[in-house]
Amino acid sequence: MKTIKYDLTLIIKGDKSIEEAQKIFDDIKVKVEKLGFLIEKTINPVLKELAFEIKKFKQGYFGTFIFSIDNYDNRQIEELFKFDENILRFLTVIYNDVAVKPRMRLSRQRQEETKSKDEAIEAAVNEGVVANDNIPIKEIVAKEEVEEKKTIDLEHLDEKLDELLK
Repeated sequence: MKTIKYDLTLIIKGDKSIEEAQKIFDDIKVKVEKLGFLIEKTINPVLKELAFEIKKFKQGYFGTFIFSIDNYDNRQIEELFKFDENILRFLTVIYNDVAVKPRMRLSRQRQEETKSKDEAIEAAVNEGVVANDNIPIKEIVAKEEVEEKKTIDLEHLDEKLDELLK
């Protein structure tokens, strides 16, 4: 069976000192290893401001474990943190070590529609095919370019007016 890497991020209460938070983090690390998780990397807790209050805390220590296991069961992690008062939140996700920002994916149908439209427009422009209004496609494209230049000119017009009014 393939071993999958997981990323476990947890938030420790912010009312602790950095030493106390590190001790809690190390205790959790030992407990996680006892469950059979192979910890490959840890990111020690860092105090950060929370976007919103969690149990009346405005700050929390964020710590992360990157681990791997053959058969992951989220209930093991839930049981580990269920009665731990020091943990505000935790999140486990499949770890992806690629540092590239993911691109938005289109559905397969949407990709095919977009591709076929682009191909049809390109073919029509290259062939100079007549559109529905009996206007050649090349003229339509030329009109669109003129309109595009007009909008650009309007943008620069505001800048020029600001310069003149100074």
